[in-house]
Amino acid sequence: MELTYQFTTRCPAQKALVLAGNFDHLQAWDNTVTTVNRLSGTEASIGSQWNIELQFARRRAHMTYEIVNHEPGARLVAIGKNSAIHTCDTLSVVPLATGCRFTYQITLNGQGWRAWLNPLWYLLFRPSANRAARALQQWLDTIPH
Repeated sequence: MELTYQFTTRCPAQKALVLAGNFDHLQAWDNTVTTVNRLSGTEASIGSQWNIELQFARRRAHMTYEIVNHEPGARLVAIGKNSAIHTCDTLSVVPLATGCRFTYQITLNGQGWRAWLNPLWYLLFRPSANRAARALQQWLDTIPH
């Protein structure tokens, strides 16, 4: 399952990427996230890891995320895992005269026997992802430039 969101924000590209890629800020724009605990790394850098607890489909779930690729000012990739699903979140920015164009791509796949549920994951996950993408844009627009 793949979802892609693209929007413009007044937040400068480098700042938007670093802020959105630092999962310490996740609760500011994703209302499914209930707890964020940093395991390693600093801000948004390769190897940084977080344990995330979220409320999804009326159940609590735990995910471990790690930044696996970071091209400063351009792109950041984080992999999330638990026993049921794996996600790949790709954040990319293109500078504009007043802010940036921000792209948020989410790939989510069930693991093991749950892989056959991938079409269902899409139906369950899409409303939450839609809300999170809108909230991310609004949050970034509130950041002082």
